[in-house]
Amino acid sequence: MKTLSETKLVICTSVFLAVFITVFYCMNNVFTISAKILRAEDLNDLKPYPELNVFPKLLQAIKSDPENDENFEALFHYSTLIDGGAGTYMDRDSFLFFIRENPFLLQKRYIQTGDKRILRFCREIVRRYDPIAFSKDGVSLEGKKRMIETLLQKLQNGGDSEREKEFVQNLEKEYERCGLPD
Repeated sequence: MKTLSETKLVICTSVFLAVFITVFYCMNNVFTISAKILRAEDLNDLKPYPELNVFPKLLQAIKSDPENDENFEALFHYSTLIDGGAGTYMDRDSFLFFIRENPFLLQKRYIQTGDKRILRFCREIVRRYDPIAFSKDGVSLEGKKRMIETLLQKLQNGGDSEREKEFVQNLEKEYERCGLPD
């Protein structure tokens, strides 16, 4: 028969092990930025400053793993959560990331998946990005125009699949609509 002190020792050891295992599990079960965005029901779930902290991390996740479906699902979900201020930052960061720095990423993703949300997203960032709202990135309206024209030229010299053609037509149409200066 166990003494009272032995019973207390067994109980304390069991509790300590349970707490240790739980803490260890939680520390190693780090949620990705995509998972955090997908769990969010509104912008308040992503505070503080999602436009400065959360969205740039998502773009880095997309850059490091462009094949990851969860990253793109998070991109589309984030675009439904944003308000005016966060939307302005998202448009800027998206335009600079997808048009200037990684110009073929959206097209490649569209060719692979055929997901029409990519076409919509591309139209939105071309239309809504306003370089005048930001003085630090150094992109003028003329610069925006040149970037899109350069991308269109590169894309038009690409392949002949239906999805490639559809992507280029989508971008051309939005480029014409956004009325950039000549």
